[in-house]
Amino acid sequence: MKKLFTSFMLMLAVLGMNAQVENLYIIGNDPFGGWNPEVGLQMDKTEEGYFTLTVEIPSSVWFSFTQVLGPWDDILPYRMAAPSNNFAISEDLKNEAIQCSNWGENVNNAFMTVFASTYTITVDPESCMVMFDWGDVQKDPDPEPDGNIYILGQVNGQSWSASEGVKMDKESETLFTSVVTIADSSATFNFTRALATNPNNWGGIAPYRFGSVEGTVYLMDVLGEPQELGAEGDTENNFSLDPGTYKLTLDMEARTLVAEATDAPEPETGIFLVGSLNGWAPQDGIAMATEDNNIYTYTATLSGDVYFIFTNTKDAWDVINNGEHRFGPTAGDEEVTIGEEHTTQLAGDNGAYKLVLGEETELTITFDLANLKFKVEDNKGKVGDVNGDDAVDGNDLNMLINIILGKETANDAANVDGEGGVDGNDLNALINILLGK
Repeated sequence: MKKLFTSFMLMLAVLGMNAQVENLYIIGNDPFGGWNPEVGLQMDKTEEGYFTLTVEIPSSVWFSFTQVLGPWDDILPYRMAAPSNNFAISEDLKNEAIQCSNWGENVNNAFMTVFASTYTITVDPESCMVMFDWGDVQKDPDPEPDGNIYILGQVNGQSWSASEGVKMDKESETLFTSVVTIADSSATFNFTRALATNPNNWGGIAPYRFGSVEGTVYLMDVLGEPQELGAEGDTENNFSLDPGTYKLTLDMEARTLVAEATDAPEPETGIFLVGSLNGWAPQDGIAMATEDNNIYTYTATLSGDVYFIFTNTKDAWDVINNGEHRFGPTAGDEEVTIGEEHTTQLAGDNGAYKLVLGEETELTITFDLANLKFKVEDNKGKVGDVNGDDAVDGNDLNMLINIILGKETANDAANVDGEGGVDGNDLNALINILLGK
């Protein structure tokens, strides 16, 4: 390994170094700032003029390099990108010198990790070359069928991803249906019995994918007529439809697909959660509960890093992201502090809110539509949960009265108004909570 690294450095020395590059940053998904062009991870500059950084990176992280930080248009000439888009850092590239796109060229091309590890990244800015080294490799688990069928491709606002698909409704063990929206005139799709955890692990789901018998079958000419399905493993054979809304019916016993045109359903309205907690499926957003169409709540047990946005309709991404339906941050991913009130706004595709949880935690997310504010609260020891049963209800009121009467011992949750001891003011505060005030 050292020999390879030394050879790489000697080669870069011959090519020369760029004395004008004083700083270099990595921008991309976390841990590189959530694709916020004003936030990046700064690399260390060596005496030879190279830049290096050692950092833990999960799988399925995209990133590129820039000399400066700032708005996207301002940093455009200072960006260095991968030789091709979604350039996978595979195991055979360890300690290999990779020629990147020159500064300001192909700036949307990104490097992509396919396994988690601690990476050491070394860049020569003069020759636009980069090298990756890493420690122990933590690969994503192999995909396995779960009894469902998923639609892959350009339906319901999706792009092609090995980890995301439209889950079809299971009518029986062999019959599956789904109403889908096609927005792109050149959209194609096929099917799979398994999804990967890594969006680029096409090899992992290859044995479970199927489409047409041969090539791309244009279904507009055969609407309502059964079309034969190809064998599993024929990953390149697809179907296509014109823009519109269709009902797809898969008969896995007969091995046929039927596509029928249908009127688009009226989008469901309300406030919905979309993110890692529902597979980033905007048309299957999680409905938040409400009694007055203003204060919306959602309670669930979550763990790890959780990303989410709010939407006011269930629809495809191109609709959700038009600035009228998506509530989220304005500049990249934004970490949410539990217990604090946060302000949100209607925004386009500008990132998501992030919860860093670690272990499983029961949380309640409250969204205030009138004031465009939200709060995430840990239900353990929640104010007003006097009896500690993870709910605020009449039982807590009874116990609070007993505390005030000296029949029970006070606790932190009984101090509802947050002022001093437990008294009648806490009783009034708890009643207001129960009344939704």
